Amino acid sequence: MRNLGIGDIRAYGLGEISALFGGGGRKGDGSLIVLGNTTVTTNNGTDTHTVASFFPANFLVLWVCARVDTIITGCTSWSIGVTADTDRYGTGLAVAATTVAAPSTLAADSLSPRWYTAATDLLFTAAGGGVVWTTGVIYYKAIGIQFNALTAA
Repeated sequence: MRNLGIGDIRAYGLGEISALFGGGGRKGDGSLIVLGNTTVTTNNGTDTHTVASFFPANFLVLWVCARVDTIITGCTSWSIGVTADTDRYGTGLAVAATTVAAPSTLAADSLSPRWYTAATDLLFTAAGGGVVWTTGVIYYKAIGIQFNALTAA
């Protein structure tokens, strides 16, 4: 394994992956560090915005955060999570610009790493008020480790 420098950590768009350290010569035995980094515009007129397969299969989520860049209208609060746990990474979040959902704002049980064996959607869910997304922009990212199956050398 090689040492990582600050130049090795870069921001990636949805679905992009960077191999930051490798294994011992067999295909697939290296782990991948993933950093998702993008925005969602919350104007679809429904109560949920889905980022399909945001977490790839065999992925260990270490950290998810989100920040309201442009005030959200159409609801009075929102949550971020996955289908099986729609508020896993934040709930009752304010709609004001600069509102943050990050590890420092979550309950202790939300901070433990989460393993996804299958590709998993990331959900943003509107709550209160008209309970729909009308306007707003949320910046979000996730950091984790992608594990690949071992294959022949």
